[in-house]
Order: sequence, then C-alpha cells, then structure tokens
Amino acid sequence: MNRFLKKAAGPFLGCAVVAWGSLAIAADVPTAKVGDKILVAKSYQVSKLSGLNVRNDQGEKLGKIEDMVVDVESGKVLYAALSFGGVLGLGDKLFAIPYEDLKFDHGKDETFFVLNVSKDKLKAAPGFDKSDWPNMADPHWAEQIDDYYRKARTTTTTTGATINNSK
Repeated sequence: MNRFLKKAAGPFLGCAVVAWGSLAIAADVPTAKVGDKILVAKSYQVSKLSGLNVRNDQGEKLGKIEDMVVDVESGKVLYAALSFGGVLGLGDKLFAIPYEDLKFDHGKDETFFVLNVSKDKLKAAPGFDKSDWPNMADPHWAEQIDDYYRKARTTTTTTGATINNSK
C-alpha cells in the first residue's frame, strides 16, 4: 500500500509544484499604469474578428469584417470578407481582402483592422454580393484578388518613381 501511495502521490505533488510555481509567477506580474503599453493578444477567436471595423491609413472607416475564408488544410486565414459601399447595411458589397494586407490595431476604445487602400481603390476592387459568393476553389479568382491588392500596395508617383507600400 505504501508503494502505491508513493507512485500515486508523485505525479500529484509534481502538478502541485508546477501549479504553485505558476501562481507565484502570475503574482509577480506588475500591474499596468496609465500610459503603459498594453499587450494585445496575437491569437483571437474568429467569431470576435467578425464585425470589427476596417479603417484605412487616414483613419477613414472603410467597412466591417463580415466573414473569414480559411485554408482548411493549413488552418491559415486567407481572406477577410469586408462589407463596404452601402448605406445602413443596404447595398453593401463584399470584398475579399487578402488577410496579409490587414493590420490588426486598436485605439483607446476600439479594436479594428487597418487596410492601406483608399475608398476609391476599394470601390474599384472586384467584389461580390452577400448572397452570391465566388467559387473559392477557383485559382483564377484567387489570382485576380491577390493581383489587385498587390498592385494597390505599389503606387506610382507623378515623377514615375515606384513606392512600395507593402509591409
């Protein structure tokens, strides 16, 4: 019986030591003060990303995230479906935005995405109706979307010099 208790208690005591150590580490974390930078999670529930506003670099609201397109083999988010162009939710079109073009950001009272595209460039982008999604398996569709936003990242100045706006 004594040997049984030693075998059973060993793992339990090990877990207790690890748990106590975790509590001790957590207790040593300093509290944030006004003006301190606050860490933002790098992992987020997709359901919490849907509905977030999207702004451009000038701070203009472009729309909101309606849905996400995920590569089911890798688990990587490929596109975010951005709702844009309507009034009070009527007449909105969806635009598949390459996820790599979105920058997750937050202000004092809001969490949002930033997309480095003007409203005019977004209006001219290939879009689709909420009730008529494109065939995501079509490689030509993906090429069209990726090419459009790749070109949007690179702009030409009036002098002909190329400015690359990609990350």
